[in-house]
Amino acid sequence: SAKSVAYQNVRNPANLGPFLYLSLVAAAVFDWALYGQAPDTQTLLGGVLILASALTILFGTLLRHKLAHDPIS
Repeated sequence: SAKSVAYQNVRNPANLGPFLYLSLVAAAVFDWALYGQAPDTQTLLGGVLILASALTILFGTLLRHKLAHDPIS
């Protein structure tokens, strides 16, 4: 499955968690767009936390990669 391939190709599998949870955010967006079911405050807060953690991991990984390949002199 796609999840097992992702776990095999990542250095720290714990970093995949927030990206897997993005499917919940996508489901809430589609629910709102297709059925008019607006998310409640808890759903919005959870979505913000999931997005923030995914972006933190993404930008942290990109920064570490850049520093490893182009160290500050």
